[in-house]
Amino acid sequence: MIEPLFMRYHGTQATANRKNKMDEKEIQLCTPDGIRVWRGFRSRRFFDNRAGFNSKIGGIFVPQTAQQMEPLGLRAYFPALLPDSLLPGNKNRLLKIPDEVALVIYPSRASYNEAVKHSVTGRAYGLLHSSVFNFNDPKIPPSQSGYPEPWSGELHWDTPCHLASNAIDWRSGVTHLLAARPDHNMTAENFLEQLNNIIHGWMLKAEKKVNGSIICASSEYLLYWEHSDTGTKEGSLLPLLQKILETPYLNSAARSVIVPPAFYQPDEGVDISAGDFLDVRVDTYR
Repeated sequence: MIEPLFMRYHGTQATANRKNKMDEKEIQLCTPDGIRVWRGFRSRRFFDNRAGFNSKIGGIFVPQTAQQMEPLGLRAYFPALLPDSLLPGNKNRLLKIPDEVALVIYPSRASYNEAVKHSVTGRAYGLLHSSVFNFNDPKIPPSQSGYPEPWSGELHWDTPCHLASNAIDWRSGVTHLLAARPDHNMTAENFLEQLNNIIHGWMLKAEKKVNGSIICASSEYLLYWEHSDTGTKEGSLLPLLQKILETPYLNSAARSVIVPPAFYQPDEGVDISAGDFLDVRVDTYR
């Protein structure tokens, strides 16, 4: 059997080759224009099988996203699994919060469209979503993704918004995710009003250490991603938002996970469970 090229190198030669390639790697700066904000609700076939859903996400969906789409322009990928919002045994139930959320980052909208619409791999990847996520069942919130719009002075339900327009390298520094329900003492209208007031005040501050900031709100949950070069909490919007939220489902920095390239064996996928927030990358130096 012919040994794969990436298995032929070993010892100091492999170390040197890896370092050289890492040194040569181009820093990829991306603006919010190329980011997709994903909110995925699991399909009805997984209502009573959250473990099976998690297995599909970790064993296929998450690693395949990185493996298939990085060669087509994907620059960063931050998936997270949120806790189950369904009570076991309750047949008259509705999902309240997404099961999986993610930032899927490309250099531009054009590069995203080219990747997912004008390649066989991209079209196959798009079809993969319907195997685990809901899109058509009217009794379940539809899974959806969208580009974040620039802050215009007010948020709108289910509409992602970016609060910083910087072109940044999302693979350096620290990316944080806050996911929580609104304070139960607030009406939906009051929550949205308070949220807009908090953001407005924060945007007026002259000194902020945050260079990436994306938010998406609904009457049932709030999602907020924040990037900084050092992970400092100075100037962060996070503590201000928590004042109007219940105890967060998830409030943590992304953990880096390296997956092998496509067609690599063995490949068991990614071990991911509720509460995990990952920065998934393909190991291109094997």
